[in-house]
Amino acid sequence: MFIRYATIDDAPGMARTKVDTWRSAYSGIIDGDYLYSLSYAEVEGRFRNSMSIPAQGERFMVVEDRSKIVGFTIYGRERAVASVERGEIYAMYVRPERQGEGIGRKLLVAAASKLKEDGMRSLIIWTLEQGKSRQFYEKLGGCPCGTKNACIGGKYYVHVAYCWPISALLK
Repeated sequence: MFIRYATIDDAPGMARTKVDTWRSAYSGIIDGDYLYSLSYAEVEGRFRNSMSIPAQGERFMVVEDRSKIVGFTIYGRERAVASVERGEIYAMYVRPERQGEGIGRKLLVAAASKLKEDGMRSLIIWTLEQGKSRQFYEKLGGCPCGTKNACIGGKYYVHVAYCWPISALLK
């Protein structure tokens, strides 16, 4: 198992990982009809587009095991605030059957390391208020630092931000 920068050829594996993880992690939280309307092809197309013309500073990393994508992260500078010192994990997903193996932690640390190289001193990630990932972030020392409402499938859900000093993640 190894972490590397993603290429456009990784878009299908990333799409399968995202859709399968959403369906597993958000079952009973996000409307089921919406979750099952998610299309691998549409998500793959969005990844291909964003990887072809990435937003300024946006980067993609994957975890590959036996030639299969088992997790990925997308990260860069914080989007909501023009901060020169805080990075953001825009997305981070690990295949449902591979959760609990330390893959998410390795992805978070890898992204934090790269953000530190870019001069970032802290890191933020947003997650659903009712999501299981909150326990994961808290276990890694993340502290809740804000909330916002976001629309998913025509319904609004509360999201919670978790923040870390990057130095704490790299210990």
